[in-house]
Amino acid sequence: MNKKFINLIIFFILCEMILANHVSARMKCWTNSEGIKECGDKIPPEYTQQGYQELSKGGIVLEEKERIKTKEELEKAKKEAAIIAREEEKERKKKAHNKMLLETFASIEEIEAARDQKIEAVESTIKITQKRIIKLQYLLDDELNRNSLDKQIDGEEKKFDNAESLKEQISDNKKFIKNKIDEQRKIKKTYIEYISRFKKLKGL
Repeated sequence: MNKKFINLIIFFILCEMILANHVSARMKCWTNSEGIKECGDKIPPEYTQQGYQELSKGGIVLEEKERIKTKEELEKAKKEAAIIAREEEKERKKKAHNKMLLETFASIEEIEAARDQKIEAVESTIKITQKRIIKLQYLLDDELNRNSLDKQIDGEEKKFDNAESLKEQISDNKKFIKNKIDEQRKIKKTYIEYISRFKKLKGL
């Protein structure tokens, strides 16, 4: 066994002795049920969950253990953390929104122009759909008239599938227009908020 290896073993033994001495040198202090601070090598079982300090022989605080929280306290802390997280997320979104406004628009006029462009695009879709409804209504009227004549000739009541299909298409297109009108309202509301926020950011 060479000398270097022996020295290495001795070094590790000394480290373990120093560490063991350091650990044993620690003193624990806690507060008893009467509010009096007590110290010793071991904490009484009834105080282990109430928090304590570990001190060196010189009285220096080496480590501080917090009191173990109750279930109610943990639940309260969880709720408070969730509230803080929501507020932080809200603030993050607000800052991102402000940045978007300032980077996208140079003036209120630009915001208004963007708003009008969106509204006009939706309005164009509405007008196209309205024309489609007129055409479908014309086809429906023609179908009902033709079916009415067929009924008079045959004397039998028939179920007109094509007419029902046309009615359904007209109904769907009317719903589509209603949704688009709602979309226009939302655009107007959004851009009112944009303009208001932009004014505050620019100090206008």
